[in-house]
Amino acid sequence: MSIVKYHYDLYMNNDVFSWVVIENETNHVVGSHIFEEDAIEQMKFLTNGGGFDGFTPEFLTNNLIGRPPTCSGLSTWISH
Repeated sequence: MSIVKYHYDLYMNNDVFSWVVIENETNHVVGSHIFEEDAIEQMKFLTNGGGFDGFTPEFLTNNLIGRPPTCSGLSTWISH
């Protein structure tokens, strides 16, 4: 059984939607993509050892869009 270290979700920033890859342990956004398929591919890459094992240093995430608001219940979040 493997432990899930990453997830992806839809995020809106300045009226632009993107798919973000988020570390579960740190809540750092480690990737931002226009296409959902690209977010899935990055998540697979990181899960298979292509990252920092779920603990990406925050300074490596500074050029990304930041931490998203709670992404659970996304349809409710977008409607507000």
